[in-house]
Amino acid sequence: SKGFTELELLKRATLVGIGTCQGGACLPHVRSWIAARTGTAPDPFTARPASRQITLAEAAADTTVDVFRRTPLHDEHLALGARMDRFGGWWRPWHYGDPIGEYWAVREGVSIGDVSTLGKLVVSGPDVVEALERIYPCHVADIKPGRSRYALLLNERGHVMDDGMILRESETRFVLSFTSGGAANAEMWLRDWIDTWGLRVHVMDRTMSLAAINVTGPYAAELLGRLGLPEPPRFLGHVHASIAGVPAHVMRLSFTGEAAFELHHPIDRSVELWRALLDAGSDLGIRPHGLQALFGLRLEKGHVIVGMDTELDTTPRRIGMDWAARMDKPAFIGRAALERTAKLPDERRWVGFSMDGPAPTEGTPILHPDNGDIIGNVTGSWHSPLLGKALMLGWQRRPPHPDRVRIDGREAVVTPTPFYDPEGHRARA
Repeated sequence: SKGFTELELLKRATLVGIGTCQGGACLPHVRSWIAARTGTAPDPFTARPASRQITLAEAAADTTVDVFRRTPLHDEHLALGARMDRFGGWWRPWHYGDPIGEYWAVREGVSIGDVSTLGKLVVSGPDVVEALERIYPCHVADIKPGRSRYALLLNERGHVMDDGMILRESETRFVLSFTSGGAANAEMWLRDWIDTWGLRVHVMDRTMSLAAINVTGPYAAELLGRLGLPEPPRFLGHVHASIAGVPAHVMRLSFTGEAAFELHHPIDRSVELWRALLDAGSDLGIRPHGLQALFGLRLEKGHVIVGMDTELDTTPRRIGMDWAARMDKPAFIGRAALERTAKLPDERRWVGFSMDGPAPTEGTPILHPDNGDIIGNVTGSWHSPLLGKALMLGWQRRPPHPDRVRIDGREAVVTPTPFYDPEGHRARA
């Protein structure tokens, strides 16, 4: 009634977007509200800066501040012809000129990837098990030293904040990993709760002091054997070893769907280790892979990327990961909310789709096959070189969920995930 049609003016005039929303959950609805009354959807508000401005002292010193961090292997990527891009607050290689070749190196041979951006925390102390049991929705006390477990990190509303690994080194010492973009928030989250509960736990952030290289593919174990690890750990195991003379914490995990080993090591030895891996694997056809191939590999396995596939109100149930929240535990952050909402109808699900032809753009609407209503959106897409068709992950709502939908003007079929190696034999090989 006041004549405001600009999104930012309406936001300021009505106070929409403040409080718990913080402009994240409500602004899409405000844009729809404006579009319904003006006939035109306003552009999303993007004026908020990605980082702080430089200070007067920095400006006087002619300082340039690059807010996106660089791994110790940044120059190595450039030397190999990488196309760099920003992701999760870091400069990372998108590809090295041939993403499909990088994909096949992982599926059929051996490849290395720079995963130094992952969050890495060491937590220790007499109350560490109690703290982690309260924080994580999975069981922690039964993880044996030398073993690890995948875990979600939930907030009080039972919504997924982050995910990563819990690795136990001893009775009172654990290593935790988090996503590249969520590491800082996860550290704050753990420190805040540990302090609130008054538990005797020490938290040490090693994200910037440790680099990490992922060695993955059918020949990954053979490559590590050549460089000093003749008996690599079995799946979800981890050991400390010297790889090509570089001390490393070797973690047997898999985001690619193939046998994979993360080598966490001091940043000042990263270039040395990277080059040693490439040299030792030259006859195996080794080559590095970037994010484009990695995202395709993970999509074939149906692995979630928190922040890209998830939304602000994503629960374990909505992404098909009820098993990651053990409701037999008496208490963990978010448990009360999950118990309450489990009784309510929930029509939104994150599922897989497949169809012939090229992969659609991520973010493409998913339409009902009969009436054309928007019933979801694509969060990840990839034309699989192995399966020969477009694979997608995305959100679907409004039950009953149809088995066939329309995406990018074509028919797509709801398909169970993982698309590739559903039994997980390759990762455990």
